[in-house]
Formats: sequence, structure tokens, C-alpha cells
Amino acid sequence: MDRYSAAIKLTQGALRHGAIVETFSPEVQKIFGSTRWRIMDTGGGLRRWQIDCYFGEDEPLGPGKLQGRPRATTFEYAYANARIVN
Repeated sequence: MDRYSAAIKLTQGALRHGAIVETFSPEVQKIFGSTRWRIMDTGGGLRRWQIDCYFGEDEPLGPGKLQGRPRATTFEYAYANARIVN
């Protein structure tokens, strides 16, 4: 299961498709098993500077409000600093 892909808002300035970002968040490391993410997609519902780290599998956690959450985790969000590696 891919734990390296991320999505950003379409217009992000320095963040671009293919860029690798790294976070030093212990919480993100614990949940996803990764600190580095490659920008591979864009998301219309994302905010400026928001990075959506995902597994590549969008099987929903459940119906209703849970439809937009992946089944693989109940983790929702974390605030963390990140840097562009390349």
C-alpha cells in the first residue's frame, strides 16, 4: 500500500507536481510510517499550504460523514511543519 503520495491545491507556488516534502512530525510518522511525501495529485477541496497525505486507496470507512475518510485509518489531520526536499 503506497504511503508516499500526497495531493495539494492546484495553485501552490513553490509546491509542484513531483516535489518531495518532508515533515518531522512524530504523529504523522507513527500513523503513516513515513516522513516523506511526493506531490502526485491535486485536490479541489484543499486549502492553501494544506497537504493531503494518502494511501492511494480510497475505500470509504463507512457511509454518511465517513464516506470521505479512508478505511485504512481513522486518523483525520495533524498540524506539522514541512520542508521541500527537492
